Amino acid sequence: MNPIKKAYEKFDDAVMSGVNKGVRAWNWTTGKTKTDLANSLLIGGAVMNSASSLVTTPINIAFVYFFKRNNDRIEEAEKISSETKTLDPLTEAYKNYSYPLLGSLGLLISASGAIIAYNSEKEDSIVKCSLTSIGEFMWGASFYVMRANPLPPRKSAFSRAKDKLSEKLSSIPQTEPVAVPVEANREYSNYNRLEDALKWILKANYKKQL
Repeated sequence: MNPIKKAYEKFDDAVMSGVNKGVRAWNWTTGKTKTDLANSLLIGGAVMNSASSLVTTPINIAFVYFFKRNNDRIEEAEKISSETKTLDPLTEAYKNYSYPLLGSLGLLISASGAIIAYNSEKEDSIVKCSLTSIGEFMWGASFYVMRANPLPPRKSAFSRAKDKLSEKLSSIPQTEPVAVPVEANREYSNYNRLEDALKWILKANYKKQL
């Protein structure tokens, strides 16, 4: 085997191993799919590249529009493939040929931009190259993400924790209020005693006067 090809395959396998772990963490935390993550990276990359050079904004918008639609189509094709146990040739071509090439190209341009920014002495050049480097990295990562194993949408970690808490609270047995006998009001009883004492004193004085 060609040593360059062998080295690339090892690099690609290592990157995809990390990407699959990242996609699983994304799905577990947010409940969203890899397509949601890839499309978010596409938009973020376009923003960075446009900030680097406003002239490229129309190209960036067209780039995002095309590949976002393509990502959505791949997601739908993967759902059908999972249900029918068949593979879509066009989807597999994108995942095995086009997207690996675009992903590698994005990372290569990103690394080049970072090197130029590091070696540049002009502040304006440093800012522009840094923004381009970040934007291209996000685009490259987007293509790698779309090659990850598909996972279905689910509830976010927050929603699952909320449901579990509600379930535990609902499982606590509810106790009905029990009537507890209450002693007679002491202030009222003491008042009655005082009233009786005053009546007795008045009656005794009345008898003495007679």
